[in-house]
Amino acid sequence: MTDWEFLLEKKGESQKIQVKTSSLEIGAGEYRLLARSNLINCEVEIRVIHQLKEAEKYLYRTQKHLAKTNHEGMIVLIPFIDFEPGIWTITCRRDIISELFNPPWLKTL
Repeated sequence: MTDWEFLLEKKGESQKIQVKTSSLEIGAGEYRLLARSNLINCEVEIRVIHQLKEAEKYLYRTQKHLAKTNHEGMIVLIPFIDFEPGIWTITCRRDIISELFNPPWLKTL
């Protein structure tokens, strides 16, 4: 298992908020989500699920993409966007090809 630190950054501000809880309320604005891990130059599969309730129904939007940690173990999970109300679930895992040769791992926020 790898160690992960999740960081939320508001556009125009240099300070990053460390996300240590599974429930976080943020004010209006554009944010991006970063992560720092002990994995260097590693391909990561990122899955973002946004759940919101609309007219007594739950709607789900899912996006999946690959990214690579840099030489410091940093990675952008979500670029600057207006986070809409709802429940956001972010899952990071070793990409499927690398799992054939390395132990699997999974981290969810």
